[in-house]
Amino acid sequence: MLLHDTDELGSAEAEARLAQKMKLCCQRPDGEAITIGAGSAQLSVGMTADHLLAAADVALLERKAARRRVEASPGSLAEPGVPGASEPDDLGVVVH
Repeated sequence: MLLHDTDELGSAEAEARLAQKMKLCCQRPDGEAITIGAGSAQLSVGMTADHLLAAADVALLERKAARRRVEASPGSLAEPGVPGASEPDDLGVVVH
C-alpha cells in the first residue's frame, strides 16, 4: 500500500487499522483469522521504485526476525494478530 504525504506514525496507524480489519473480516478455510505484516519505507530524493520496495522488504524481514526472537524467548507474551505485540508474516504489505 502506498500512502501519500504520510509520516511513520500515520503509516503505523494505517497498518494497524488494516490488520484489525483483516483479522475481523477474513478467515482461512480452517477458520483461523488471516493476518498481515508490513514493512515501512519512506521515499527519498533519487530513490527508485525498486529501491523503495527493497527498503520496505528489508523492514518487513527485520520485523519478522524480531517477532521470532520474542516468540522464542521463555515466557513470551507475544500474541499473533495484535498490532504491537507481534507482526504476523502471512502477507507482506508495503506501507508508506
